[in-house]
Amino acid sequence: MDAKLSREEIRRRIGLVSATDNPSSAPSGWGEPKPLPDGLSPVAPLSLEFLPDRLAPWIGDISERLQCPPDYAAVAAMVSLGSLMGRRLAIKPQQKTDWLEIPNVWGGFIGRPGMLKSPAMGEALKPIHHLEAEAAKDNELARQAYESGLAAFKLK
Repeated sequence: MDAKLSREEIRRRIGLVSATDNPSSAPSGWGEPKPLPDGLSPVAPLSLEFLPDRLAPWIGDISERLQCPPDYAAVAAMVSLGSLMGRRLAIKPQQKTDWLEIPNVWGGFIGRPGMLKSPAMGEALKPIHHLEAEAAKDNELARQAYESGLAAFKLK
């Protein structure tokens, strides 16, 4: 037996090609590749009825003011609300076990350039940016209090 076999010989021995086939051609029975379709599948537009009652008017307002699909603001709003919940909320699918499912919300929206994706996302994230600014102020006050307490401790 040969110590070193060529790639073509190995393929022939395991039945991928016959001895008469061209090794660079596709395996027998596969046929010619078919082209991928060019068109997109139709997608129903997002209905505001599917959003929570408190979010639907707000998302509708953003969509109407920016003249963009409500999907953009809705996805950003729902994902940002999911990030606020974090691990503080869970679903317990079974009553007699300790199994918990933590919600993990992911989202994304796709559109051509100029479809107002970024402005819609910015509008939907304004409440989160406000909370972030408030948390930054609170953190700065806490840091200053810590530093003054640390300085007082070092003096003692």
